[in-house]
Amino acid sequence: MHAALRFAVGVSMSFVVCEAMAWQPAYLTAILTGALLANLPGRPPLKLGVVIVAAMTLSAALAWLLSTLLLDMPWVLFGAITLFLFIGFLALLTGGPAATLPATLLLVCLSTIPVVALAYPSQAAALPQALVRGMVLAMLSIWLVYAIWPRGMAPKPAAPPARNPAPVATALLATGIVVPIMLVFLLFVPAHALAVLINTVLMVANFDLHLSQSYAIRKIGANAVGGVIGLIAFWTLLIHPTLLTLGLITFIVTFLIGLRVAEGGPSVPTLVFGMTAMLCIFGTLVTSGPGEPGIWVTRILYFSLAGAFAVGAMYLVWHWLEPRAARRAATGAKTL
Repeated sequence: MHAALRFAVGVSMSFVVCEAMAWQPAYLTAILTGALLANLPGRPPLKLGVVIVAAMTLSAALAWLLSTLLLDMPWVLFGAITLFLFIGFLALLTGGPAATLPATLLLVCLSTIPVVALAYPSQAAALPQALVRGMVLAMLSIWLVYAIWPRGMAPKPAAPPARNPAPVATALLATGIVVPIMLVFLLFVPAHALAVLINTVLMVANFDLHLSQSYAIRKIGANAVGGVIGLIAFWTLLIHPTLLTLGLITFIVTFLIGLRVAEGGPSVPTLVFGMTAMLCIFGTLVTSGPGEPGIWVTRILYFSLAGAFAVGAMYLVWHWLEPRAARRAATGAKTL
Protein backbone atom coordinates (compact mmCIF):
# COMPACT_ATOMS: atom_id res chain seq x y z
CA MET A 1 0.00 0.00 0.00
CA HIS A 2 2.84 2.40 0.78
CA ALA A 3 4.41 1.73 -2.62
CA ALA A 4 1.08 2.26 -4.43
CA LEU A 5 0.42 5.50 -2.53
CA ARG A 6 3.92 6.77 -3.26
CA PHE A 7 3.43 6.05 -6.94
CA ALA A 8 -0.04 7.62 -7.21
CA VAL A 9 0.60 10.71 -5.07
CA GLY A 10 4.03 11.36 -6.59
CA VAL A 11 2.74 11.24 -10.18
CA SER A 12 -0.47 13.16 -9.42
CA MET A 13 1.31 15.85 -7.41
CA SER A 14 3.91 16.39 -10.13
CA PHE A 15 1.20 16.69 -12.77
CA VAL A 16 -0.96 19.13 -10.79
CA VAL A 17 1.95 21.34 -9.72
CA CYS A 18 3.15 21.72 -13.30
CA GLU A 19 -0.36 22.51 -14.52
CA ALA A 20 -0.85 25.04 -11.72
CA MET A 21 2.46 26.75 -12.55
CA ALA A 22 1.82 26.50 -16.32
CA TRP A 23 5.06 24.57 -16.78
CA GLN A 24 4.68 22.84 -20.11
CA PRO A 25 4.69 20.05 -21.00
CA ALA A 26 3.08 19.30 -17.63
CA TYR A 27 2.98 15.54 -18.19
CA LEU A 28 6.77 15.35 -18.54
CA THR A 29 7.49 15.62 -14.82
CA ALA A 30 4.75 13.11 -14.03
CA ILE A 31 6.27 10.59 -16.47
CA LEU A 32 9.73 11.01 -14.97
CA THR A 33 8.34 10.64 -11.44
CA GLY A 34 6.40 7.48 -12.29
CA ALA A 35 9.28 5.88 -14.18
CA LEU A 36 11.74 6.51 -11.34
CA LEU A 37 9.36 5.31 -8.62
CA ALA A 38 8.67 2.14 -10.60
CA ASN A 39 12.33 1.31 -11.21
CA LEU A 40 14.28 2.57 -8.20
CA PRO A 41 14.65 -0.16 -5.56
CA GLY A 42 14.08 2.23 -2.66
CA ARG A 43 14.35 5.79 -1.46
CA PRO A 44 17.16 7.39 -3.49
CA PRO A 45 19.89 8.97 -1.35
CA LEU A 46 20.83 12.59 -1.91
CA LYS A 47 23.96 11.65 -3.83
CA LEU A 48 21.99 9.53 -6.30
CA GLY A 49 19.44 12.31 -6.76
CA VAL A 50 22.19 14.78 -7.60
CA VAL A 51 23.70 12.29 -10.07
CA ILE A 52 20.32 11.79 -11.78
CA VAL A 53 19.72 15.54 -12.11
CA ALA A 54 23.29 16.04 -13.37
CA ALA A 55 22.81 13.28 -15.96
CA MET A 56 19.64 14.93 -17.24
CA THR A 57 21.34 18.35 -17.31
CA LEU A 58 24.34 17.10 -19.28
CA SER A 59 22.16 15.13 -21.71
CA ALA A 60 19.86 18.09 -22.34
CA ALA A 61 22.84 20.43 -22.75
CA LEU A 62 24.47 18.12 -25.30
CA ALA A 63 21.28 17.78 -27.34
CA TRP A 64 20.64 21.54 -27.18
CA LEU A 65 24.21 22.35 -28.18
CA LEU A 66 24.08 20.05 -31.21
CA SER A 67 20.69 21.47 -32.21
CA THR A 68 21.88 25.07 -31.88
CA LEU A 69 25.18 24.65 -33.71
CA LEU A 70 23.75 22.57 -36.56
CA LEU A 71 20.30 24.13 -36.83
CA ASP A 72 21.02 25.48 -40.33
CA MET A 73 22.33 22.08 -41.48
CA PRO A 74 19.50 19.69 -40.61
CA TRP A 75 20.95 16.65 -42.40
CA VAL A 76 24.28 17.09 -40.62
CA LEU A 77 22.34 17.47 -37.37
CA PHE A 78 20.47 14.24 -37.97
CA GLY A 79 23.72 12.49 -38.83
CA ALA A 80 25.24 13.62 -35.52
CA ILE A 81 22.07 12.67 -33.61
CA THR A 82 22.09 9.25 -35.25
CA LEU A 83 25.68 8.67 -34.15
CA PHE A 84 24.98 9.73 -30.56
CA LEU A 85 21.78 7.66 -30.44
CA PHE A 86 23.77 4.62 -31.50
CA ILE A 87 26.35 5.33 -28.78
CA GLY A 88 23.54 5.75 -26.24
CA PHE A 89 21.87 2.46 -27.16
CA LEU A 90 25.22 0.66 -27.18
CA ALA A 91 26.00 2.02 -23.70
CA LEU A 92 22.58 0.88 -22.56
CA LEU A 93 23.26 -2.65 -23.81
CA THR A 94 26.86 -3.02 -22.64
CA GLY A 95 27.31 -0.61 -19.74
CA GLY A 96 25.54 -2.60 -17.04
CA PRO A 97 22.97 -1.34 -14.50
CA ALA A 98 24.98 1.80 -13.68
CA ALA A 99 24.68 3.04 -17.28
CA THR A 100 20.96 2.33 -17.69
CA LEU A 101 19.51 5.56 -16.34
CA PRO A 102 22.10 8.02 -17.81
CA ALA A 103 21.88 6.33 -21.22
CA THR A 104 18.07 6.40 -21.17
CA LEU A 105 18.02 10.11 -20.28
CA LEU A 106 20.52 10.80 -23.07
CA LEU A 107 18.31 8.93 -25.55
CA VAL A 108 15.21 10.87 -24.50
CA CYS A 109 16.98 14.22 -24.87
CA LEU A 110 18.60 13.38 -28.21
CA SER A 111 15.34 12.16 -29.74
CA THR A 112 13.17 15.10 -28.68
CA ILE A 113 15.18 18.32 -28.38
CA PRO A 114 16.49 18.41 -32.01
CA VAL A 115 13.01 17.77 -33.42
CA VAL A 116 11.50 20.60 -31.36
CA ALA A 117 14.42 22.88 -32.25
CA LEU A 118 13.98 22.24 -35.99
CA ALA A 119 10.20 22.56 -35.94
CA TYR A 120 10.02 25.53 -33.55
CA PRO A 121 13.40 27.33 -33.48
CA SER A 122 12.16 29.98 -31.05
CA GLN A 123 11.43 27.21 -28.53
CA ALA A 124 14.82 25.50 -28.88
CA ALA A 125 15.90 26.34 -25.32
CA ALA A 126 12.51 25.75 -23.69
CA LEU A 127 12.49 21.94 -23.82
CA PRO A 128 15.98 21.43 -22.28
CA GLN A 129 14.94 23.73 -19.44
CA ALA A 130 11.68 21.81 -19.04
CA LEU A 131 13.53 18.47 -18.93
CA VAL A 132 15.95 19.62 -16.24
CA ARG A 133 13.21 21.34 -14.24
CA GLY A 134 11.04 18.26 -14.57
CA MET A 135 13.79 16.00 -13.22
CA VAL A 136 14.43 18.30 -10.26
CA LEU A 137 10.72 18.37 -9.41
CA ALA A 138 10.48 14.60 -9.91
CA MET A 139 13.28 13.98 -7.39
CA LEU A 140 11.70 16.37 -4.88
CA SER A 141 8.36 14.59 -5.29
CA ILE A 142 9.99 11.19 -4.78
CA TRP A 143 11.75 12.27 -1.58
CA LEU A 144 8.51 13.80 -0.28
CA VAL A 145 6.35 10.72 -0.85
CA TYR A 146 9.04 8.49 0.67
CA ALA A 147 9.04 10.73 3.74
CA ILE A 148 5.25 10.23 4.12
CA TRP A 149 5.09 6.53 3.15
CA PRO A 150 8.54 5.13 3.93
CA ARG A 151 7.81 1.42 3.97
CA GLY A 152 9.44 -0.45 1.14
CA MET A 153 8.64 -3.80 -0.37
CA ALA A 154 10.62 -6.88 0.59
CA PRO A 155 13.41 -7.28 -1.97
CA LYS A 156 12.70 -9.96 -4.55
CA PRO A 157 15.47 -11.94 -6.21
CA ALA A 158 16.04 -10.50 -9.65
CA ALA A 159 16.36 -12.79 -12.60
CA PRO A 160 19.83 -12.67 -14.14
CA PRO A 161 19.80 -10.41 -17.20
CA ALA A 162 19.75 -12.27 -20.47
CA ARG A 163 22.94 -11.91 -22.43
CA ASN A 164 22.68 -10.09 -25.71
CA PRO A 165 24.99 -11.81 -28.20
CA ALA A 166 24.76 -8.96 -30.73
CA PRO A 167 24.88 -5.58 -28.92
CA VAL A 168 26.17 -3.64 -31.93
CA ALA A 169 23.49 -5.04 -34.24
CA THR A 170 20.82 -4.40 -31.61
CA ALA A 171 21.99 -0.80 -31.09
CA LEU A 172 21.90 -0.26 -34.85
CA LEU A 173 18.39 -1.71 -34.95
CA ALA A 174 17.17 0.55 -32.13
CA THR A 175 18.73 3.59 -33.80
CA GLY A 176 17.16 2.57 -37.12
CA ILE A 177 13.76 2.55 -35.43
CA VAL A 178 13.97 5.86 -33.57
CA VAL A 179 15.52 8.03 -36.31
CA PRO A 180 12.82 7.35 -38.97
CA ILE A 181 10.10 8.09 -36.41
CA MET A 182 11.86 11.37 -35.61
CA LEU A 183 11.97 12.29 -39.31
CA VAL A 184 8.35 11.34 -39.97
CA PHE A 185 6.97 13.37 -37.08
CA LEU A 186 9.27 16.32 -37.83
CA LEU A 187 8.15 16.46 -41.45
CA PHE A 188 4.43 15.76 -41.06
CA VAL A 189 3.12 16.23 -37.50
CA PRO A 190 5.71 18.11 -35.41
CA ALA A 191 3.05 19.19 -32.90
CA HIS A 192 2.69 15.56 -31.76
CA ALA A 193 6.37 14.65 -31.96
CA LEU A 194 7.39 15.30 -28.35
CA ALA A 195 4.89 13.02 -26.63
CA VAL A 196 5.19 10.23 -29.19
CA LEU A 197 8.99 10.26 -29.21
CA ILE A 198 9.26 10.18 -25.42
CA ASN A 199 6.99 7.16 -25.30
CA THR A 200 8.68 5.42 -28.22
CA VAL A 201 12.22 5.90 -26.90
CA LEU A 202 11.23 4.56 -23.47
CA MET A 203 9.67 1.52 -25.14
CA VAL A 204 12.73 0.80 -27.28
CA ALA A 205 15.23 1.49 -24.48
CA ASN A 206 13.44 -0.89 -22.10
CA PHE A 207 12.48 -3.56 -24.61
CA ASP A 208 13.46 -7.06 -23.54
CA LEU A 209 14.74 -8.77 -26.66
CA HIS A 210 14.03 -12.22 -25.25
CA LEU A 211 10.29 -11.66 -24.86
CA SER A 212 7.80 -14.02 -26.37
CA GLN A 213 5.53 -12.91 -29.17
CA SER A 214 2.50 -12.75 -26.87
CA TYR A 215 4.35 -10.53 -24.41
CA ALA A 216 5.44 -8.19 -27.18
CA ILE A 217 1.80 -7.95 -28.28
CA ARG A 218 0.82 -7.12 -24.70
CA LYS A 219 3.28 -4.23 -24.75
CA ILE A 220 1.68 -2.87 -27.92
CA GLY A 221 -1.74 -3.32 -26.34
CA ALA A 222 -0.69 -1.53 -23.15
CA ASN A 223 0.45 1.44 -25.22
CA ALA A 224 -2.91 1.67 -27.03
CA VAL A 225 -4.97 1.04 -23.89
CA GLY A 226 -3.01 3.73 -22.04
CA GLY A 227 -3.91 6.23 -24.76
CA VAL A 228 -7.59 5.30 -24.53
CA ILE A 229 -7.54 5.66 -20.74
CA GLY A 230 -5.97 9.10 -21.17
CA LEU A 231 -8.81 10.06 -23.49
CA ILE A 232 -11.44 8.79 -21.03
CA ALA A 233 -9.69 10.70 -18.23
CA PHE A 234 -9.91 13.87 -20.31
CA TRP A 235 -13.61 13.35 -20.99
CA THR A 236 -14.13 12.94 -17.26
CA LEU A 237 -12.17 16.11 -16.55
CA LEU A 238 -14.44 18.08 -18.90
CA ILE A 239 -17.36 17.47 -16.51
CA HIS A 240 -15.71 19.70 -13.90
CA PRO A 241 -12.39 21.08 -15.17
CA THR A 242 -10.43 22.10 -12.06
CA LEU A 243 -7.00 21.29 -10.68
CA LEU A 244 -8.64 19.27 -7.91
CA THR A 245 -10.49 17.13 -10.46
CA LEU A 246 -7.30 16.75 -12.49
CA GLY A 247 -5.42 15.53 -9.44
CA LEU A 248 -8.20 13.18 -8.36
CA ILE A 249 -8.53 11.56 -11.79
CA THR A 250 -4.78 11.12 -12.10
CA PHE A 251 -4.55 9.71 -8.58
CA ILE A 252 -7.26 7.10 -9.19
CA VAL A 253 -5.69 5.85 -12.42
CA THR A 254 -2.12 5.82 -11.14
CA PHE A 255 -3.11 4.22 -7.82
CA LEU A 256 -4.59 1.26 -9.69
CA ILE A 257 -1.41 1.05 -11.76
CA GLY A 258 0.71 1.48 -8.63
CA LEU A 259 -0.91 -1.52 -6.95
CA ARG A 260 0.33 -3.70 -9.81
CA VAL A 261 3.73 -2.00 -9.98
CA ALA A 262 4.24 -2.65 -6.25
CA GLU A 263 3.94 -6.38 -6.91
CA GLY A 264 7.06 -6.23 -9.09
CA GLY A 265 7.77 -8.82 -11.73
CA PRO A 266 8.14 -8.68 -15.51
CA SER A 267 4.89 -6.74 -15.98
CA VAL A 268 6.31 -3.52 -14.49
CA PRO A 269 7.79 -2.15 -17.79
CA THR A 270 4.49 -2.82 -19.57
CA LEU A 271 2.59 -0.96 -16.85
CA VAL A 272 5.00 1.97 -17.09
CA PHE A 273 4.51 2.07 -20.88
CA GLY A 274 0.76 2.21 -20.40
CA MET A 275 1.09 4.94 -17.79
CA THR A 276 3.37 6.97 -20.05
CA ALA A 277 0.90 6.78 -22.95
CA MET A 278 -1.97 7.71 -20.64
CA LEU A 279 -0.16 10.76 -19.24
CA CYS A 280 1.00 11.92 -22.68
CA ILE A 281 -2.50 11.76 -24.17
CA PHE A 282 -4.16 13.19 -21.07
CA GLY A 283 -1.58 15.98 -20.74
CA THR A 284 -1.62 17.04 -24.39
CA LEU A 285 -5.43 17.15 -24.41
CA VAL A 286 -5.49 19.22 -21.21
CA THR A 287 -3.01 21.66 -22.76
CA SER A 288 -4.67 21.96 -26.18
CA GLY A 289 -8.30 21.87 -25.01
CA PRO A 290 -11.24 19.82 -26.33
CA GLY A 291 -10.84 20.54 -30.06
CA GLU A 292 -12.45 18.24 -32.58
CA PRO A 293 -13.18 14.61 -31.65
CA GLY A 294 -11.20 13.49 -34.67
CA ILE A 295 -8.03 15.01 -33.17
CA TRP A 296 -8.43 12.85 -30.05
CA VAL A 297 -8.61 9.69 -32.12
CA THR A 298 -5.69 10.82 -34.30
CA ARG A 299 -3.42 11.31 -31.29
CA ILE A 300 -4.17 7.86 -29.96
CA LEU A 301 -3.56 6.46 -33.44
CA TYR A 302 -0.13 8.14 -33.60
CA PHE A 303 0.82 6.60 -30.26
CA SER A 304 -0.45 3.18 -31.22
CA LEU A 305 1.24 3.12 -34.63
CA ALA A 306 4.58 4.37 -33.33
CA GLY A 307 4.52 1.88 -30.46
CA ALA A 308 3.49 -0.99 -32.71
CA PHE A 309 6.23 -0.14 -35.21
CA ALA A 310 8.90 0.09 -32.50
CA VAL A 311 7.96 -3.09 -30.64
CA GLY A 312 7.18 -5.05 -33.80
CA ALA A 313 10.44 -4.12 -35.49
CA MET A 314 12.51 -4.87 -32.40
CA TYR A 315 10.83 -8.26 -31.96
CA LEU A 316 10.90 -9.38 -35.59
CA VAL A 317 14.42 -8.26 -36.43
CA TRP A 318 15.86 -9.54 -33.15
CA HIS A 319 14.38 -13.00 -33.65
CA TRP A 320 15.91 -12.92 -37.12
CA LEU A 321 19.33 -11.89 -35.75
CA GLU A 322 19.42 -14.19 -32.72
CA PRO A 323 19.68 -17.56 -34.55
CA ARG A 324 22.42 -16.19 -36.77
CA ALA A 325 24.41 -14.94 -33.79
CA ALA A 326 23.97 -18.33 -32.10
CA ARG A 327 25.16 -20.12 -35.23
CA ARG A 328 28.25 -17.88 -35.45
CA ALA A 329 29.03 -18.56 -31.79
CA ALA A 330 28.60 -22.30 -32.32
CA THR A 331 30.86 -22.20 -35.37
CA GLY A 332 33.52 -20.35 -33.41
CA ALA A 333 33.31 -22.89 -30.56
CA LYS A 334 33.76 -25.79 -33.00
CA THR A 335 36.74 -24.06 -34.58
CA LEU A 336 38.37 -23.70 -31.16
